[in-house]
Amino acid sequence: MNLADIGLLVFICLIWPLYEYLSIAKTKQACLGSSTQKMQCYRGICVQLFGIGLLTYILIYTGHSVLPKIQWLDTQNLWFYALSVLICIYIVISFSSVKRVADSDTSAKDILAAFESVTWLMPNTKKEANTYIFGVSLSAGINEEIIFRGYLFGLLMTLDLPVMLAMVLSTLPFALLHTYQGIKGMLRVAVVGLVLTLVYWLSESLVLCIVLHSWQDIVSGLIYKSANQKLSDQSAAAD
Repeated sequence: MNLADIGLLVFICLIWPLYEYLSIAKTKQACLGSSTQKMQCYRGICVQLFGIGLLTYILIYTGHSVLPKIQWLDTQNLWFYALSVLICIYIVISFSSVKRVADSDTSAKDILAAFESVTWLMPNTKKEANTYIFGVSLSAGINEEIIFRGYLFGLLMTLDLPVMLAMVLSTLPFALLHTYQGIKGMLRVAVVGLVLTLVYWLSESLVLCIVLHSWQDIVSGLIYKSANQKLSDQSAAAD
């Protein structure tokens, strides 16, 4: 491991999570302000993620990392096809759940309660929803997978660590980056991170991880948007 890798590892595993933790209060205050402020937060998140993701990508592909490359797509791997089918099934099922939110008798308040720890971050207007779904979600899906699965897990595997240990070590900073979700949220993120790492290890195709991660964030935004709209409609009908 060279100095460039050590520097990036310190940033990804320590400095970045610490910065996010210390800036949570300020970010929350901004997002709870005007819609303009929330949109600025969204744009800031996108710029940050693409900046760090691009830096990681450049480090690898200019030969400054001991990791020779990221495994983007391996169509010779049977796991790629098996997991692709499962991901497609998951996308169809989860998308149908968005429609069920609007049609079901479940209280919108009960659905929104699941987002309690991140309500301040979620979109409330159509413009915010579009930016969150197609901006923040895609930025996170693409760049967090490059950073944590493609680079960090790949780098740890070059050290000949046991696979499970490499999975856990690469998932820890990923979970710490989401301290704003609280302890329960971080545990959920850790489980998701382990699943994504397993998908990458089996399929040797980061594209699958990017699709799965992005869709997970997108469907969360869609469900919140649908439940929020349902609550507004119910309130309007009550008046």
